[in-house]
Amino acid sequence: MIEDASRNAVIGQVVLILSGLLGGFLGFLISLFGLGAYALGMSGFADVFGDSRIFRFVVFSIIFALAGGAVILGGFPRFGLLLLAIGSVFDVLANYYLYEASGVPAIIWGYGLMLLGIPLLLIYIGILFIVIGRVMVIYGYHAIPEVYRIRKKARNHVGLG
Repeated sequence: MIEDASRNAVIGQVVLILSGLLGGFLGFLISLFGLGAYALGMSGFADVFGDSRIFRFVVFSIIFALAGGAVILGGFPRFGLLLLAIGSVFDVLANYYLYEASGVPAIIWGYGLMLLGIPLLLIYIGILFIVIGRVMVIYGYHAIPEVYRIRKKARNHVGLG
């Protein structure tokens, strides 16, 4: 189960990167698939770790991101960017709770680098921070099953699990 959650979260993140590079209407359609796979993976993580806040905050993040995009297309860019920022806060919260549950620091460090990269976009180095952060998050999602197995084996070894 945790391997499926990890695979779905990684696929969702990779598809979101590709849809961002593609842009346009086709990129939007592809991003819907990426958001669905990402939400499915985070739902699996929430089930495995028993923390419903992970999935709840991901759903809030997706709702605010889609609403922000619709508002931007509707002609209100400042309000749309505000909604996107709120969605990003929910995404960071979801991944923080995943980090607490899994103990894989690459997840939260990756989001920290991505948030640091946003203001640095003005000097063109921000894109590097965002890409490195996204790769760290993907690595963190990929490492969660192994860390989970090691911790479960250790709990069983000492008689706690």
